[in-house]
Amino acid sequence: MSRTSSLVLAGLVLLGACGDDDSTGPDNPGGSSYELTVEGALTADLEGTAAFAVVTDEGITSFGIALTEAGGANTIVLERVGGTRPGTGTYDVGDLNADGEQDPAKFYAAFVAGTSQNPTDVYVSVSGTVTISKSTSDEVKGTIEMTLVGLQGEDEVTIAGEFDARGGAVTELSVARAPARAGR
Repeated sequence: MSRTSSLVLAGLVLLGACGDDDSTGPDNPGGSSYELTVEGALTADLEGTAAFAVVTDEGITSFGIALTEAGGANTIVLERVGGTRPGTGTYDVGDLNADGEQDPAKFYAAFVAGTSQNPTDVYVSVSGTVTISKSTSDEVKGTIEMTLVGLQGEDEVTIAGEFDARGGAVTELSVARAPARAGR
């Protein structure tokens, strides 16, 4: 049975670019970082800057974690509706194509390969987990293991790795809702 759901596409503007180390300053705001491996239809080792924020758009408040390489390339956004910073623990990653309205107990993800101005592929979450090992007002740290599917077909990727996100480094997180592809 086919089902159409809402896809959350996020555009992010991060302060500065990512650095190659854990230093602070304009090249790495607050020492934030992430390292992920992408396998499947696309293969890549990604690293860059990680940031989190609570944002409200069109009356929907969400907690978001943005993982972006230097220059805004290869952005991964993890979103959890409800707006509260999650505590430590393991959270399921929801299926954006099947869950309909987002469950506030789950994270949902989108991966934009390329840049937001010139995306080469867009993938949305199907399943997985996000494990938060540290959660303070300044830092959210954890690991990701998730499967995503492409919007243009049945291409699938798995993403796994770790992040150390800092608050306040996101200057804009705009959430736009668009119809996702029907059925899987």
